[in-house]
Amino acid sequence: YDLKTKKIKLITNYDWTTEGHGWTYFPAWSPDGKEIVYMCSDWSLGNMEVHISNLQGEKRTLISKPTSAQIIPRQWSNDGKNILTFIQDSAGYYTIALVSVKDGTITPLHKTQWTGKFIINNKGNASISPDGNYIVFSDGPVNNMDLFIMDTQGGSPSKISSYPTNEHSPLWSPDGEHIVFIKETKGESFLYGLSIKNGKPQGLAFMIKEGMQNVSLDNWIEKGICSSKFIDLHDIYTLPMDPDTGIPAGDPEPLDYTPTGSNVNPVWSHDGKYLAFISYDVEPEVVILSLNGGDARYYTIPDPGLEVVYTHDLRWLPDNSGIGLSTIDALEKPILYRLDLASSEWQHWSLPASGHTLTAWGPDENTVIYTDNNVSAPGLYQFNIKTKESKNIFTPEKEDWYVFGTIKFSRDHKKMVFYMHKGKVMLYDFETGECSVFAEGYGAATFSPDGRTLLAANKSNLNFFSPEGEVVHEYNLKQHFSSDTRIWGYDWSPDGKQIVFMTRTMAFETSLMKNVLK
Repeated sequence: YDLKTKKIKLITNYDWTTEGHGWTYFPAWSPDGKEIVYMCSDWSLGNMEVHISNLQGEKRTLISKPTSAQIIPRQWSNDGKNILTFIQDSAGYYTIALVSVKDGTITPLHKTQWTGKFIINNKGNASISPDGNYIVFSDGPVNNMDLFIMDTQGGSPSKISSYPTNEHSPLWSPDGEHIVFIKETKGESFLYGLSIKNGKPQGLAFMIKEGMQNVSLDNWIEKGICSSKFIDLHDIYTLPMDPDTGIPAGDPEPLDYTPTGSNVNPVWSHDGKYLAFISYDVEPEVVILSLNGGDARYYTIPDPGLEVVYTHDLRWLPDNSGIGLSTIDALEKPILYRLDLASSEWQHWSLPASGHTLTAWGPDENTVIYTDNNVSAPGLYQFNIKTKESKNIFTPEKEDWYVFGTIKFSRDHKKMVFYMHKGKVMLYDFETGECSVFAEGYGAATFSPDGRTLLAANKSNLNFFSPEGEVVHEYNLKQHFSSDTRIWGYDWSPDGKQIVFMTRTMAFETSLMKNVLK
């Protein structure tokens, strides 16, 4: 992105249709601004590489490993000889290392307590001093991270902060005389500074700026600190429906639940007595609301690094005895969780899939359907939690393999709907085993209580389909929300009187903080 011309230029230009669908991430500038180093991976996360590219897109491979463990470049040393890099091991933890720009030689320095979750939210971070002699980094448990300094030639790290709260995201000043970091306390986040000389702190840390919630410190250049801020709000609404006509009978209303802004994945129980969703205001937990007005029940999800925004498959078991969902571990391997409501206990199983998956329970309480985006064997699979057996029930055409959308069963568990690449709404019949394209150009879909009407959304314009695939009614849900609000996650109540859905409103901005220490 050119700050003067406001133009964007594509640097990487991979042909994912022939090379395999994948992604690039974690870019870092060379000191002369002529090259960029970044991580590259295929969709199955089975081959991690580090590439160096000039601004014309001419690249070379620095590191290539047939592994699902990530290799994340973070910062180029000022002399241009090494790249501060995080190397993930088979258990999901990262080692801070220096990688030679010349030949890709890896020099491990310190094994941290970070997992993939810390890297994603940028709390697990490190910065190399301008003279290349020291590295400052954050490390420790997820809710009590401290700052450490170590010599780039080796040796044990020295702790330079020990507050009973989180200190993370350190950056070294361009002159090498200070570091800054984020300090969290009492639900607030502050920018702090600390004077450094010869790798040792000089005096106490001092506050520079308050109001640093949701802020990531990107780098510190001569002109100031570059940072980014990401605000992500999730709310749940209900839309009243006429159970006789099957069409909306009013305007959407926010769910009567506090706190707001951090609630996702609403789903009705099959008997219509409860509404379940995930709330993550403090820690991710399943919330179950009784429609009869009883007290809400709360069940903490036993995954401290759960990426809630990527969890789209909270589902009730067919007999309402429990609730299931899927997540991924530090190595991006899918894990299936199930909560037994009678005992309040969680169970979990590893799913034989690649990367993020989507799941739906049924047609019995021991069976789950899951998606697999693996390059070699994409499709829908049926997994038995007792036998651990998995079998394919649907394989897409080659052009569609890399995208599977949310899976929803009909209330009688005889049919299933999901969407695929280019907005294809797919309908699967469990009695016949047939899978066909029901509609095209739509996203999230769900069944009416009797299974005869199918709701499919196209940019939040709700279309109601007959069993023959004809649109019988249209409703513009977007008219009630701002243009930057995303709407999805629909579920129709068993009594036909309400549709529940969630909204997502995001704001992203980058900033340059000048005169940091003045």
